[in-house]
Amino acid sequence: SIHINKNTVKSVHGIEVYTPDNINYDFAKIIDEISPLTNTICLHLMGEPLLHPNLKEIFKICRDKNLNVYLATNGTLIKQNLDLLKTGCATRISVSLHSFEANTLKIGLDEYLQQVFECAKQITKAKHTFVELRLWNQSQKTSATTTAKNSLNQYIIDKACAFFDTQIKWDG
Repeated sequence: SIHINKNTVKSVHGIEVYTPDNINYDFAKIIDEISPLTNTICLHLMGEPLLHPNLKEIFKICRDKNLNVYLATNGTLIKQNLDLLKTGCATRISVSLHSFEANTLKIGLDEYLQQVFECAKQITKAKHTFVELRLWNQSQKTSATTTAKNSLNQYIIDKACAFFDTQIKWDG
């Protein structure tokens, strides 16, 4: 997998660092090198992929090499990137719903969940993209002052069940 954020791209081993100014050339070079070895790349970790200023170009480079793209996101920018994500640029999108606790957003939890759920529904209807909604099962220290906890799991599950008109058996 390749780690991406707004300012850098690193190879799996963290050997090479790229800035947004040269991302298209260097990312394409990396994809050329790895495409014979895999049919899938994961855009995750080391920052929020949906922040990357060249995300559309990154998806195009992957599409040109017939690579499946798995995208891991905190979901906070999913609405702003909905048009792009509805194109089927990613085969799978994994949204960590606990990221709400680890971010300072100007919206409440209910609005955040509603946005993520609405976007997930639209993305899966538009193209063959699998959207995975994840919950952490352990408390995570995300910064010196913020911890994402399990205390919201049942609430989030209840909201998801109501939105998607389904039931989930939760043993947590």
